[in-house]
Amino acid sequence: MRSGPHAVIGACATVPLAILFGGSVMLPVCAAAGAIGALLPDIDHPQSALGRFVPWPVAEVENHRTGFVLHGRRWFGGHTVWHRGETHSVGAACIAAVLAGGVSRWLAGAFLTWIARHGGPALTPRSVWGMAFIVTIAVLVGYLSHLVADMANPSPQMLWWPLSCRMIHPRWLPAVREATPAGHWVERGAVLVCIVGALALWGGRPV
Repeated sequence: MRSGPHAVIGACATVPLAILFGGSVMLPVCAAAGAIGALLPDIDHPQSALGRFVPWPVAEVENHRTGFVLHGRRWFGGHTVWHRGETHSVGAACIAAVLAGGVSRWLAGAFLTWIARHGGPALTPRSVWGMAFIVTIAVLVGYLSHLVADMANPSPQMLWWPLSCRMIHPRWLPAVREATPAGHWVERGAVLVCIVGALALWGGRPV
């Protein structure tokens, strides 16, 4: 699945969080965090939306018989993280969410301090940590939405890293190649379902 659909699905997946934690006030924050979280797993691919900005050296192996190119990143100690490897896992999702929470804790503190200086509500530790917690959960939800969406592709993922390095794809789940016409229709259908579902959950709430 391409970056755009992943970002839309990740943003839509966080609508329940926005409803739970503050409605329209938190909707932009949750949607943005979910979209970014949904793009993070593909940092192992040098041509992805975020991967092109990652400075780690690129690793590529081409199958001359099929023309398929396996992309990855050379990691510390000579280890290579291949596409749909370690970054496509629940473990990586948790790590990314915790790191995002730490960054958002700092950003929320700076932002809420600026608001307080300009006549906004007073800064409290609870509000800062609350914002960081919401962003952490939203990034986690967005990240996991990417892993679920990628199950529509027949390529397996290292879902349970670091507990297991086994590449997994559910046998009971039908899958299509994303580069085929059927794959494009599945992609469009998934995006449409997520948008309709998010709008239905949001209901008549003001944006």
